[in-house]
Amino acid sequence: LRCYYRDHHYHHDHNERTTTPSVRRWTTIASLILSSWIVSDDDDNNNEACKEEAERMLNTISYSEASWTGMLNFRTGTWDEELISQYLPEDARCHLPTICKDNVHVLTMGMTSIRKWPQMARAILLAGVGDGVCANVGSKCTSSNRIAVTIGTSAASRIILPIEIGDEAFHVPKGLWCYRIDGRRVLLGGALTDGGSVVEWARALLNLKEDREFEACLSLIHEQIVSDPYHCNDSGLVTMVPFLSGERSIGWRDGAKGCVHGLTRDVTSVDFMRSCLEGLMLRLAAVLKILVLYASQNGGGDDEDDISILVSGTA
Repeated sequence: LRCYYRDHHYHHDHNERTTTPSVRRWTTIASLILSSWIVSDDDDNNNEACKEEAERMLNTISYSEASWTGMLNFRTGTWDEELISQYLPEDARCHLPTICKDNVHVLTMGMTSIRKWPQMARAILLAGVGDGVCANVGSKCTSSNRIAVTIGTSAASRIILPIEIGDEAFHVPKGLWCYRIDGRRVLLGGALTDGGSVVEWARALLNLKEDREFEACLSLIHEQIVSDPYHCNDSGLVTMVPFLSGERSIGWRDGAKGCVHGLTRDVTSVDFMRSCLEGLMLRLAAVLKILVLYASQNGGGDDEDDISILVSGTA
């Protein structure tokens, strides 16, 4: 959340638990941008209404954005009183934005923005929506029997579940996180800090920076997997734990270190790269194992075989 201050001075006292004694308003970057798009510089009859809409947007936050702060109680759909009382003083607490009950539709843009971007004249603008939700929508994983896996620099596995506000029966499994999307659905998932970054690190370490060399390495890995999928020949067997930047899901250990085990003179660059890929897949599998179980328990199907997993990304 971005802060607006009553004055231009940033007060900070190392003896105090807060640095926000003079906050006038909390708002989000998305709301800030939308409010600027709505306002028009024209002196017309609609300008006052645009200003009112812009002010409303500055005081509004979506469920997704509120979840990002870590201070949303996903069961009640409201700010978690215990958390905000712990981290925000009372005079700053009262300026938290209102959580909208559903995504807010902004029907019109200001003429100033329309002249700048005429293609957006009829655009429907929404309050900020989480990138995880967008990834699931883009992968057509909007039901509880479809899990989206995205692998970029980091990696994540997510599923949308029909958990309404007030549902006390649902419990977030240990090691995962849960964001509220709207009043009827939540996003359950887990994330790895290192996804494709593991591959990039290994490429640099093995001097496989040229695409041609890297593709040749991947081709040899494919041949290995086809001929020996279970490592029956352990001459080049290497195990890699890919905690290059600590562990997020499912252990949440910031100080966790990576490990490479099984190095011998027989190990090749192909063996090493395969171990990195397998280590990454096994970490994702640990998250998916929990998600598949919860999906089958929350309307995803009669058993785990009814669950589909869709993988996407640029890594």
